[in-house]
Amino acid sequence: MSKSADSQSNQSLRIETDPAVLGGKPYIRDTRLSVEFLQGLIATGWSMSRILEVYQYLDADDLKAMGAPPHPTSGHAAAVRGAASQASGLPS
Repeated sequence: MSKSADSQSNQSLRIETDPAVLGGKPYIRDTRLSVEFLQGLIATGWSMSRILEVYQYLDADDLKAMGAPPHPTSGHAAAVRGAASQASGLPS
């Protein structure tokens, strides 16, 4: 199996979509954590290790399946902060 096919297989096992869960937004299987919420945390500077510390029922493969970088990027954090605030329900 190619690396690309293996990555897609890993994603399909860990990321689910169900109209009855979170309004149909993609989420990490066996949780109610949306991919959008977790991406918002990363965009505002949370590291993978911090997310895994706070959400102990996740593992690194869950974050990798959603395309999380190993370290947060800094370039457009201010522009993304508003979107992340909306995703988390916090004021921007």
